[in-house]
Amino acid sequence: VSEAGLKRIDQVDCREFKCPISTSNGFGYCYHFASRSVYMVGSPNPSQHPAKAECFRLNAHTQLSGPMLRQARKEHGTVCLGDFIIAAGGKGINDEVLSSVEMSQVQDTQKAGICNWQLVEALPRATYGNSMATSIYGSFFSLGGADSMGTVVSWVFQFELKTGRWSDCSPMNQARAFFMCCSYRGKVFVAGGMGSDNNLLQSLEVYDVSTNKWTMLAQMPKTVARGQMMATQGKLIVFPCPMKRSAKLSYEPILIYQIDQDEWQVDAQVLDLPNVQLVALTDD
Repeated sequence: VSEAGLKRIDQVDCREFKCPISTSNGFGYCYHFASRSVYMVGSPNPSQHPAKAECFRLNAHTQLSGPMLRQARKEHGTVCLGDFIIAAGGKGINDEVLSSVEMSQVQDTQKAGICNWQLVEALPRATYGNSMATSIYGSFFSLGGADSMGTVVSWVFQFELKTGRWSDCSPMNQARAFFMCCSYRGKVFVAGGMGSDNNLLQSLEVYDVSTNKWTMLAQMPKTVARGQMMATQGKLIVFPCPMKRSAKLSYEPILIYQIDQDEWQVDAQVLDLPNVQLVALTDD
């Protein structure tokens, strides 16, 4: 992303990651700034694959295997806060909905190695399809998702690293699962996803961490079934996954939201990837 706009390039040098991901294939991804590495956490099929954690180093173009998760999980929230990598909720081996939360720490920024995973205080409620975000105050959030009955929820929980405890926050205005989420300048933005009636959502809302309040913003020009969102230079940028129509993939244009103007625009470019898994900022 540059001042001139979006530019498609083959290889990028990631600097900062803004979008914790809970993707349709069950993995969780996050980007660690200091080691400039992408961590892939969990498995899309825990009954056949181990609870794995792998690392891809962008500079060296190498992939490393890390310690196994304490609990196999898919459709979970994943986030990186400082040197900590967190995986929360999701579904287990028998598709049971999990409340467990585990944490690891990057111990060598040169080799991008991580410590063994440790269980921390569980989520107040079991959740899958949740998204996660960080705050500038040394905490992270688990937002939305669905409960053990499959009901899409709006609840929001905050975990303080200093205390190791979860607390309730104001719920989102709209219940949503498998949605896009990113943190920017002390606020958390959430967009799209699946609603309480299994309908696709166009709504965008923002959470002010300092006031514990949610505010509805301008709706997206269209629903986004799957995709990722990032924030930079006063903008939100939405990268939709393609929709399958008549056995063919239909690629969707990129959406850009001007935060100060509360306005959306449709970019002429499309992201011709079957499933967007990770969005990061570049330095150019």
